[in-house]
Amino acid sequence: MIGIIFRIYYSLFKYKKADTFNFGHPIYKDDQNQWRYLNDNKLFDFDTPRPCSKCKKEKPISGHDPCIQKLPGVRFACCGHGLIGKDYVTLVSGKRMSLKAYKKLKN
Repeated sequence: MIGIIFRIYYSLFKYKKADTFNFGHPIYKDDQNQWRYLNDNKLFDFDTPRPCSKCKKEKPISGHDPCIQKLPGVRFACCGHGLIGKDYVTLVSGKRMSLKAYKKLKN
């Protein structure tokens, strides 16, 4: 239960100023138009981002989400990396849904 409360807090309140997320890490664009991590203001490197904040896996060379690589019939996917409501799956057809809905569809 505490884990759920923690994730809701971080996804709704603490990282509200983030422009987007990368593998669960909130990032923002600074005044010089450079991407930075919100928690420590270090520059974000697109080629070597930080590992997933949830499973700690690093981005593979293929660029796929390290947590849920190569799902059948999927063009893009993200597990949400521990953030509530940030998971998604975009099918080859272009239809977008939550990861939970995709899992139900495939079962």
